[in-house]
Amino acid sequence: MMYVRWVVAAAASLVLVAAACGGAEEHSEGAPASAPETPQSEFPAPVATPTPNPTQAAAQPIIQIGSAVPRIELYEGPTITPDEASEMGGQTVKVCGTVAEIVGHPTRTRIWIFNFETEDPDQAFALLIGKDPQRRHGIWPPSPETYFVGKGMCAVARIEFSDGKPYMIINHSDQVEEVEQ
Repeated sequence: MMYVRWVVAAAASLVLVAAACGGAEEHSEGAPASAPETPQSEFPAPVATPTPNPTQAAAQPIIQIGSAVPRIELYEGPTITPDEASEMGGQTVKVCGTVAEIVGHPTRTRIWIFNFETEDPDQAFALLIGKDPQRRHGIWPPSPETYFVGKGMCAVARIEFSDGKPYMIINHSDQVEEVEQ
């Protein structure tokens, strides 16, 4: 905004200088008087910058969850068991089972592993969920690492593999739900 004011002030002073330095031409008696030419500035005309409307800015969400994060309540695809997950690699599916244990990742200190059906190293399926609240988006129980142990849980995401074992990466609470067993 300050730049626009400066450009307008500079353009106005150029017009005044041009008029003072003989911008009005003398005409001969026989020649008809023509309108004095307005001096052309070498700078483009200033463009008004729209003032943002605060209500419009507040209406736009800052963080949008894209289609890459499926919501469990909107999911209409197949529901499978943890044992069937190894056959569905690369696909987005809903997996439902019992959380047998929750352990920390052996190399990534900020990730929990939710092992389904049996404990490590014989788990049938796993969910990877961030330990830090900054890595877990949405609404979670205060201590997910103890809350979900022994409970039924469903999750929707794409199935990946690590060392031949299927897992899902969960980024938002909208991807999981607790279910009755």
